Amino acid sequence: MSVEFLLKLRDAAQMIADVANEELEKHNPEATFKNEPEKIPWVKAVGFKSKEPYERYPAFQQQPTRTIEYTNLLESIKNSKGRFQHGGLFYWLFEDGTTIGRKPTKKR
Repeated sequence: MSVEFLLKLRDAAQMIADVANEELEKHNPEATFKNEPEKIPWVKAVGFKSKEPYERYPAFQQQPTRTIEYTNLLESIKNSKGRFQHGGLFYWLFEDGTTIGRKPTKKR
């Protein structure tokens, strides 16, 4: 298998997961999103390897202020094995276990 094929396969699987998650959110009233990530002071950044823009909290080499919004979002991400999507955004947890990243989901 070529690397290009694996990358396309990964992207296709992510797109399928995105659509499935959006449909589940629409049809499952119990799956309400109790976080308010827009209240978090996101910092614009650029990926080290990919050079793609994203947002993160806290800023590089800073400690987070543990607001209720940050704590709830951190808990949601940890409960989702370190990543999840909501409202057209993909959220993930950095290796340090406290930094959260987010970027728009890829739509093709």
